[in-house]
Amino acid sequence: MRNATLALLAAALLCACGQKGNLYFPDEEGEAVSTPAPDAAPAATPAEDPAAAAERENARTNRNN
Repeated sequence: MRNATLALLAAALLCACGQKGNLYFPDEEGEAVSTPAPDAAPAATPAEDPAAAAERENARTNRNN
């Protein structure tokens, strides 16, 4: 059981190696190139107040009658 736990732990730690590209030291004279992070997704609009939604729906219904 202990060997299986250690094997799973080692596999979990090693699976992340190289996920961001090759792991190496860049040349000392080379120019650093970085890619900017993508823009964050816009924040979700807040939910509408249920009372205001009901009032608007009532007003729309009253116009149609």
